[in-house]
Amino acid sequence: MESVLSYAGLSPAEGQLREFYAKRRFSSSVSRKLRRVHLLLAVLRRTAKYGPAASKESGLPLARLARDCWKSCRVDWQWPDDYYSFKLYRSGRADAAPHFFSQYITILLLRALNDRDESAILNDKVVFAGECERLGLPHIETVAYFEAGELKQGKAASGERLPREDLFVKAANLFCGFGAERWRFDPASGNYGNGEVTLSGNELLSRIRELSRSGVPSSAWDRFAARVPRLIPFATRELQKPRPYLIQKEMKVHPVVQPFTNGSLCTVRVVTGRYHGGAPSPIMAALRMPVGSAVVDNFSAGGIASPVDLGTGRLGPGTFKDPRKQKTNVHPDTGAQLDGAILPFWEDIVALAVRVHDCFKKVATVGWDVAITPDGVKLLEANTCWGVDVVQMANDSPLGITELPKMLASRLN
Repeated sequence: MESVLSYAGLSPAEGQLREFYAKRRFSSSVSRKLRRVHLLLAVLRRTAKYGPAASKESGLPLARLARDCWKSCRVDWQWPDDYYSFKLYRSGRADAAPHFFSQYITILLLRALNDRDESAILNDKVVFAGECERLGLPHIETVAYFEAGELKQGKAASGERLPREDLFVKAANLFCGFGAERWRFDPASGNYGNGEVTLSGNELLSRIRELSRSGVPSSAWDRFAARVPRLIPFATRELQKPRPYLIQKEMKVHPVVQPFTNGSLCTVRVVTGRYHGGAPSPIMAALRMPVGSAVVDNFSAGGIASPVDLGTGRLGPGTFKDPRKQKTNVHPDTGAQLDGAILPFWEDIVALAVRVHDCFKKVATVGWDVAITPDGVKLLEANTCWGVDVVQMANDSPLGITELPKMLASRLN
């Protein structure tokens, strides 16, 4: 992968993106050698974890899977996770394999090709909400916003009490649902509970104030381990850091979509892209659904994702991030039929994603999270480094065959 630039079967735009990545990532022979060692260890670890299920499905022995995984990483520019997540071991996948976008490569591309200033606006949940307010775009309301222990804005900042309804708390600049909490309001007591503790409105405000000042309380071991790279999970380390927090009203889900949730909010991830100087258009979409006890619908948090047909809003089967799990035609918690269901307000969802992207003309591509409520559609978040795995795994189709490579390549110069 590092020593030979393989462009077999790729479009010119895909080849240009690989060349751009290689020049930035492998600028020395040392980095290439270290990459090969890192890659080999990852192949062995992922084959040990996912290989038995893939072997059962494909009939290939583990040694063959490990060899093919190594080859796919070097020739098709995939990462070992991608080989199993995109089922590249299946018969007939060889032609499609080079066209799947690897998350590890795409993150560098998106950070380099999306405008830095506009990305900073879009990726900060509070700043983005302010821009939505200014632009007249439907979005989820912020009740309170804390930074470094200070209440900065929101209704609570003007002396009003917290709304007597369910609330959602999250960090303003974390991703994958890290730090998210759902608080249920109890009308009888006037308190809020998250399943573990019950707090009054003032106590909840104090809790969020402290989170923004010092991060999540942690043990002495976690504080020590956070200083050692890779010793503890990313989320455990990041949650210990002070960062802005916000409180929002928990959105109610449209009755048609309610059966696709465990009670928490589910959202549509709509990916849009644009050529340099061109108008934005939709690329791919997936409905992300929470499962089990999760309070977020993030794919990496154990949720499932169904493909959404861009023309009709029709859903397909649900997909798990864990490649060892089979697709499902029904929601695991509710049993509601996914395959063939039609999302409400679909034309409005696509139109909103395109409309908001048109307001940010310097970013090449964005993953928009849109909530479907009884009152219509509302923007939840924007992601300029959106996860390519969720839409590709859900749609069982590579991004390389869409317009996205050409859109990104148009910004290389």
